[in-house]
Amino acid sequence: LISIGPEVLLVGACMFAGLAVGSMVTDVEGRDEDLAGGVRTIYTVLGMERGVLVAAGLIFLAALTPLTLFHSASDLIVFPALGALAAWRFHTSGSSRAVMSLAMIGLIYAALRFLSLI
Repeated sequence: LISIGPEVLLVGACMFAGLAVGSMVTDVEGRDEDLAGGVRTIYTVLGMERGVLVAAGLIFLAALTPLTLFHSASDLIVFPALGALAAWRFHTSGSSRAVMSLAMIGLIYAALRFLSLI
């Protein structure tokens, strides 16, 4: 029998939030095709400017989810700082590429913290 503890559920929830928001972020590049095809995304429903603003807010919130697992002073600086920078870069550029490198840095930092390597 496999036992899933609360820590594993929190990791899964953080991953789900990152994947859900990441999907919205990458939708920005296909907005014109989605609009032509009648696909409903935040960018086709809300318009590009408001959609990017909503996605930027979600980027910031998703970056805070690892704080459910990690509580050190450095965590309270790193995750909000990466989230704010990623949200700002997405809002100003409207490009998913601006976010992905920062998301990878956050993922690596979280993995190192989870494995108690830092």
